[in-house]
Order: sequence, then C-alpha cells, then structure tokens
Amino acid sequence: TVGANGAEAFHYVRARYFAEQTAVVNPDLVIISLGTNEAQRRPLDANITKARLDSLVQAIKGYNPNAVFLLTTPPDSYYRRKYYNTSVGTMHTVIVNYAKEHDIAVWDLYSIGGGYKSCYSWKKYGLMQRDGVHFTRAGYQYQGNLLYTAFIQAYNKYVSTRPQ
Repeated sequence: TVGANGAEAFHYVRARYFAEQTAVVNPDLVIISLGTNEAQRRPLDANITKARLDSLVQAIKGYNPNAVFLLTTPPDSYYRRKYYNTSVGTMHTVIVNYAKEHDIAVWDLYSIGGGYKSCYSWKKYGLMQRDGVHFTRAGYQYQGNLLYTAFIQAYNKYVSTRPQ
C-alpha cells in the first residue's frame, strides 16, 4: 500500500524510484485509486489528466508486466467545502474511458456512491468529514467493505464460470 495526502498520478511518476520499487513486491494485482486530488484542480484538463494516468500505469506495467490492474473512480466530493465539484464527474469519465481503452478493470465508486451531488448524502450520514472531501473513519470502512464485496463477488463469478 502506498499513499500520500494530496498526491496525484504525476507525483508517483515523478518519484524517482517508485515504479522500479514496485517490482520488489512482485504484485499480482495493482489497484490505482486516484482522482480526488486531481478533481480539486481548476481547471481540470481531461487530456493532461489522462496522459498522467497513462504515464503512471505504463511505468508500473514496465516493471510488473504480469500484474493485473484495477482502477477506481473517486467518489463525489465538494470543492472548497461548499460547492458541488463538477470536476469529479470529468475525472470519473477519464478513468472509465481509459480503463475501456486499455482493457483494465475499473471499480466505479463514483457511480456506486450515487454520482454527482451524492457527497451531500455521504456528509449527511456522517460518512464524510466537514471539508466535503475526506471521509470519516466509518466512511472509509464503508468504502472498503464495498470494494471487498465487489471483489469477492467478481472472483466467485469468475470461479463459477471458468472452464474446468
């Protein structure tokens, strides 16, 4: 697990040995969960964002050619604590389209969580902090449970349908 507050895809690409060091772990699965920080930028340029995502995926793939990738979309959030963040929808589209173009699995938390303006409900039910971007402990646990459930369901479906 790697994470840094405020990090965007390009930060990991710029980190001198990041992609190379992932090879030490020899991952079977690489989950890339980015987009919330990118969506806080104004303006969000979809082409630059896609290129940065591609640079990160390709760098990690270069050192882990047998790894399978899973991209996640960011959940809805506020911008500057009080505005609905329209850029999250753009980020969602960039990630989903990139995943389709590159035959990469995607877990669509943006849609699962309710899409545009769903951050209101996350906050109302105590799952999102007052800043409208970060989640409470319960919110992160809920997201983790959603991902776990989706992952197990997909795995069980795979096992039940694969050739014997």
